[in-house]
Amino acid sequence: MNLSLLNRFQGCLYGSFLSPQIQDSDAIAARDLILTEIIDTLGHSSSISLEKWQDLAQTNPREFPVALIPLSLFRHDYLTSFQDELAILNENQLLSPDDALALFCWGHVLSLILREKLPSENKVEFCLSSLQAFTKETILEKDLSWIKKAIQEGYSLDRVTQNLESSNLSAAIALSLYFFLDTPEYFDLSFKRASLMNNPWVLSFTGALAGAYHGFTGIPLAWRLTQTDLIFSERIRQFWSQWSGVLSENALPFSTAIASPLVIQRRPNVPLISQGEYVQG
Repeated sequence: MNLSLLNRFQGCLYGSFLSPQIQDSDAIAARDLILTEIIDTLGHSSSISLEKWQDLAQTNPREFPVALIPLSLFRHDYLTSFQDELAILNENQLLSPDDALALFCWGHVLSLILREKLPSENKVEFCLSSLQAFTKETILEKDLSWIKKAIQEGYSLDRVTQNLESSNLSAAIALSLYFFLDTPEYFDLSFKRASLMNNPWVLSFTGALAGAYHGFTGIPLAWRLTQTDLIFSERIRQFWSQWSGVLSENALPFSTAIASPLVIQRRPNVPLISQGEYVQG
């Protein structure tokens, strides 16, 4: 599914913000505040200081992990940098080793989606196998093995959630991988099943993966309309522009065109000779 990176950026961030009405309104407000602050900070300076991370963790410890979603998105093409930043948060006791590992693995899957590396078939086997090198002999390895078996053998949602308690971040992230990989082609189904957990971590991380995979245009209109903040769209564009190096789309002259690599653009001022004319000549 070839989509523009801006479309996928928008889908990922919109997906991470979506919230069914059954969720706790205070938790939603805290989560949205953190996500917005991280998006704005990265969109303007490309980095986040340790002091800001510490302030966010102290102010809203429960919602703090979702702040790593836009960071993972921003570092998707350089996962070593993302891993280093997670290590700093771990060293400063803002994340446990298990949580840092789970976040890195989640970021790895997000990177596969954004770089168009996710195969059209056997997504479960491909994604979970690609994580084995990082999760060997860890708790997360057992969780991912359970998820793989649950998807392949068609376990019920009750059976899956009973085995994976979403009260800890590592398990919540594993569940988000389950909800996405179990029904990757259906945004509605992935998101609605994740909402049954009544857990903002599971919901945000599932919505972000599904949104990145389907792109903004692939999110059903009814879900997109739940985000009524008109400034939000501009924030995402600034975020994407900073990542891409454009800095600001509005700063570009109208005559400037940005093309994908290896794509030939029309050049009206250059005469072209057809292959037939060349051969005949």
